[in-house]
Amino acid sequence: MSIACFLAKLGLVAASLCIGPMPYDIGYIDADQELLDQVGDAVGMANEMMAAAGEPLRLVLRRMGDQAPGRDVLSVFVVTQPGSAAMVQAGLSKTDRILDQFRLENFVMDPKYKNCNDEDDCAEFFYRGQNITELVVDTFDGLANAVVASEVEECRCIVLHAEDLRQYQAVFGRPWGAFIFGARYAGEPPPDMTKVPEIMKEPAGLDLRWILPTILLHEVGHARPEVPLVVPNGPLAASMSEYVTQLGGGRKAEEVRADAYAAVAMKRSCFLPSVGADTKRACLVSVYTSMVVFGLTMWGKTKEALCARYFDPSVNYPNLHLRWIMRDALMSGDPRGANLFADFLATRAKLARKPGLRTVKRCADGLAATFIAGRGTSVAKASPP
Repeated sequence: MSIACFLAKLGLVAASLCIGPMPYDIGYIDADQELLDQVGDAVGMANEMMAAAGEPLRLVLRRMGDQAPGRDVLSVFVVTQPGSAAMVQAGLSKTDRILDQFRLENFVMDPKYKNCNDEDDCAEFFYRGQNITELVVDTFDGLANAVVASEVEECRCIVLHAEDLRQYQAVFGRPWGAFIFGARYAGEPPPDMTKVPEIMKEPAGLDLRWILPTILLHEVGHARPEVPLVVPNGPLAASMSEYVTQLGGGRKAEEVRADAYAAVAMKRSCFLPSVGADTKRACLVSVYTSMVVFGLTMWGKTKEALCARYFDPSVNYPNLHLRWIMRDALMSGDPRGANLFADFLATRAKLARKPGLRTVKRCADGLAATFIAGRGTSVAKASPP
């Protein structure tokens, strides 16, 4: 088995990346045309980014029976399980109910606790609202666990699953910006909304085609195992070196390496005048999705919600929120992104030292998955001076 096949269950929403023809007995069929069209647009934007960044690979959207392309091309399949429409709709209906309830909650900040940080015991009383922990954890878990995928042997391809794509659409395809800022500043002078990025105020939410290019680039990163994760000099150097050391080797390090590949490809392409407006918008959306996750988790101040936000979900996958903060910091090169990344790591370290967390199963599991003794050698390399 090739190393690409060994890494067949890839991060986020894609499934397999290996070499050879697409098998036809995996129990899936092509997704509906509307979804294929959106993925096709995203493939075009991802290809524009890679071309501008000087990357050698290209993506092509294929149907199950299409002929395999050349060696420098990765096929993208969008599949669904036959007869799964009812199951998918039931899952999305639950997500819709959770998100609608979340948006309707009467979040009120208690002024007595406004100076509480996440690592302080008083953080649990910061916001008053019904079912806050369940809402935050369910929403975040639904997003972080959208990784259902099939391992496909001998296929040089990225397989996206309709169920996972719909889950992403359910969370991010909503106008979260106004809600996040409105709820955060309830009862206070609102922020100057003229300084809020326009993409945060999108009234109709965002289509998948804006969300997928960065995810596709992540999967392309898995196809380039020879490209190391480079720790850059500058504001990110110390905190990213610390993070890479915590990751060690193995699956977690591979996921973060693929994230970094996507970030570097975007940094090399997103800000070029030759890159089209659609592709530039996809670059902004990658940051927007991180903002939405930050906003959704901001209200979760109970121990369970904090542990869902800060610790790794398993021994194989690193924390989604932290991955995206790192991706955005690498892409933009903005010191504020580096500061946010360092602050997240520092807060996580303080939370890990709180003895009371270990009595909460969610927290104990997260701590065990995050801080594993005897990790392997890091995949990162330092950048030259």
